[in-house]
Amino acid sequence: MPSRRANACAVVLFWALCCVLPASSNAAELILRRGPGLSAGQRADLRARAGVTHKRTLTVRDAELVTVPDASARRALAALNGDPRVIYAAPNARLRLAATGTTTDPYLPFQWDLEQGNDADIDITPAWAKLGDAPPMVNVGVVDTQVQNHVDLFEHVDRELSTDLVGDTTCTATAPVIDHGTHIAGTVAAIRGNGTGIAGIAPTARIVPIRAFDYCGMGTLGSVLEAFQYAGDEHIPIVVASFATDPLDQSAAPEINRAFADLIDRYEETLFVVAAGNEGSDNGELPVYPCDTRAPGSRTHPPNLMCVASSDKSDTPTCTSNVGGSVDVFAPGEQLFSTTVTGVVAGWTAMSGTSMSAAVVAGVAALANAQDPGLVGSDLKTRLMNSVDRFPGMQSWAGSGGRINAAYALGVARGGLGSGGPGGVYRSCDPDHDSFVGATDQCPEVAGTVSGCLDVDGDGVRDDQDNCPGLANPDQANLDGDAFGDACDPDQDGDAKVEALDACPRQYALTPSGCPAPVVPTPTPTPSTTPLPVVSAVTPAPTPVVTPPRLAPVALRVKLAVRTARHVTRVMVKPNRTATFAMRVEQRVRKRWKRIVKRSLSAGTAGRVMTLKRLATGSYRVTATARGVKQAKRFRVL
Repeated sequence: MPSRRANACAVVLFWALCCVLPASSNAAELILRRGPGLSAGQRADLRARAGVTHKRTLTVRDAELVTVPDASARRALAALNGDPRVIYAAPNARLRLAATGTTTDPYLPFQWDLEQGNDADIDITPAWAKLGDAPPMVNVGVVDTQVQNHVDLFEHVDRELSTDLVGDTTCTATAPVIDHGTHIAGTVAAIRGNGTGIAGIAPTARIVPIRAFDYCGMGTLGSVLEAFQYAGDEHIPIVVASFATDPLDQSAAPEINRAFADLIDRYEETLFVVAAGNEGSDNGELPVYPCDTRAPGSRTHPPNLMCVASSDKSDTPTCTSNVGGSVDVFAPGEQLFSTTVTGVVAGWTAMSGTSMSAAVVAGVAALANAQDPGLVGSDLKTRLMNSVDRFPGMQSWAGSGGRINAAYALGVARGGLGSGGPGGVYRSCDPDHDSFVGATDQCPEVAGTVSGCLDVDGDGVRDDQDNCPGLANPDQANLDGDAFGDACDPDQDGDAKVEALDACPRQYALTPSGCPAPVVPTPTPTPSTTPLPVVSAVTPAPTPVVTPPRLAPVALRVKLAVRTARHVTRVMVKPNRTATFAMRVEQRVRKRWKRIVKRSLSAGTAGRVMTLKRLATGSYRVTATARGVKQAKRFRVL
């Protein structure tokens, strides 16, 4: 008779918006998965050739965590992935919490997504009736923050089978900042009919916590891959991954794609249900992972991978949800009520996002697997894909063209359940995908970090309001009252004192005033009256040869900031010492560069700014030349 673990059914959830190399002062972490059978010497040789250092062995088969200096990370990745002994190498990307929460009344009547007279729900009542009163117990794994003890979960949490895969962390919180893991557990398996709180979609399921995120909601690609492997090795038929990489950061996309494709392909009897992401993006244009994971050379994602987008109470795709690309199905994801202990509010909380939508689909998958334990992997996905309410507004954005329906997934005949909500057209409420939405995004056409606007120098002042956008100057000091802040004013003598503060702007001097210190004359000594001794012929001492100091070669650094609001382009050139530059600006016209501006200017170490106004839309190139040293930089005007 099969063991409990062999019959386990798990739903795994984790979330993220950003995918970046781990924050570190001088080292980056990489995940290296080798081919099987390498000796210790071969593994050491592989690391040495790529210039990486072993940190620890992962539970992922033939995988380890290695480190490399930040500046060499990209070169090391290329070297590792070019080695035939390597299956894949990828940055150990950090992942962070993406869901939001609000206080709410913790009762079943507020669970609009299940069935509360709103035809945009998943028709859970007929599904429960079809399954009967005593369905088999189904284990559901939740890869997330820690799942807390809760009155609406209690014996539904299996602590013996749970595992903790959180590795190194800098989080100092002692409880989850937002109780995401407990919220997901309740969405899937909160106790039904106990007179307390809410009901889970699969209320006879048993939660198996697989912790891969710390209390701050941060995890790594390594911890997530280890969680996936744990679920697969335990023969868990359903894994839910409510996370997505940053669509605006494609720098490590091939490596991350390869890591997920390799693992998902090894567990074909497991259905990986993943979130589409919450940037209001078209994944067909800006792919995110693991939603858009594809095997190398394939145009479609693995048949046992299912990507979920979010819909609202009218069966309209929510404006924050990612859509398109490899998205398979929609599910309710707006203001879903579930269990929490810490975070936004103790008790029950509403959260929104594709994290919640993925949990809904995971719950429906658990019901279908409870009805037919042999329904796993791609076959389970096919059942869910064919069990949707279809809407014109979803057909262009999901492979199934519709929103999940629990009753149809369990074989309830169509008809009599309604035709769904009115539906609607998808419109992104974050068209530049910078996580600033609506009125909070003051620059909705360009992705930015300060109120949704560009801040090239990272000083907290948006570029179109920064009097020196190429250099950090948070105080916006401008003593001379010109068009530029002090940080952008010229330093003609190269003494690192801007002209507004330099009393001697053409004389190099490291004094508070910027002027050379006055020379104090040395008094002439009084001649001695003591007669000098007579000395025979003396060979005069050789005159020392003074070698003039060598000037350091001119080094150029061109910084560029485009002020779209004011149609102003500012180009800053910064040398390592005072020099005169020839500046040339050219526009790309029919595959050729056409010169539009040519100027000569002098600059010291503080830099010099050249201002260009009302450039036409198009591609441009600026070239700075001084003493045979040349540097060019391209930019676009929108």
